[in-house]
Amino acid sequence: MKNLFKIALAVLIVSTFAFTIQQNNDTDKIVAVIDVGHGGTDSGGNAGFYSEKEIVRQISEKIALLNTNENLEIHFTRAGDAMVSLTDRVALINKLNPDVVFSLHVNQSKNKRNTGAEIFYSTLEPNEKSKNIAELAKKKIDESNLFSKSKIKNANFFILKNSKAPSILLQLGFLTNTKDIETLTNPDTQSEIAEAILATISEI
Repeated sequence: MKNLFKIALAVLIVSTFAFTIQQNNDTDKIVAVIDVGHGGTDSGGNAGFYSEKEIVRQISEKIALLNTNENLEIHFTRAGDAMVSLTDRVALINKLNPDVVFSLHVNQSKNKRNTGAEIFYSTLEPNEKSKNIAELAKKKIDESNLFSKSKIKNANFFILKNSKAPSILLQLGFLTNTKDIETLTNPDTQSEIAEAILATISEI
C-alpha cells in the first residue's frame, strides 16, 4: 500500500512539474507578425532590376530561416509573390492578436542622396508601446551599422492605425541611393537586417 502511495505521489509531482513548465513556455512566448509589403501586381518602388516587393520578400524569408528562438512565433502576411490586400492583412493580424507587428518596406526619393532607415509608428495608439518598439528597432538597426542613419517618424499608415497590436513600419533604406541598394540586395546584409529585426522582437 505504501509503495502504491509513493507511485501515485511521484506521478502527481511529475504532472505538476510538466504543467508548470508548459505554463511558463506559454507565458514567455512572443507572437509576431511580419507584414511583407506589396506583392503580385503591386511591386512597390522600383529601381532598375530591383523591386521593393522582392527585397522585402527576401528579407522576410531570411527572418524565417534565422529564427532559432523556440519562444518566438512568427507569422507572415504573404508568402512568395502573392497579392494580399491591406484589409486582408489587417484581418489576419487582428485574428492572430500578436505581441507586435513589423511592416517591411523600402523607401525611394527624387533626391538620390537620401539614405538610411525610417521607422514609423502611429500617434493614434492610446499608449506608447509602438513608440517604444520603434526606439528599440532604431537602436538595433544603428548597432548593425548597415545604414548611415535612421530616423523615427509618425504616420498613420493603414496597417499601423488599424492593427490592434503594437505596430511599426520599417522603410529599410532607399532604392534610389546607390549605397542603400547594395545593402538591400546583398544576401549577407539582408541577413544582417533580418537579425536586427529578430533582435528587436526578442527584446520587446
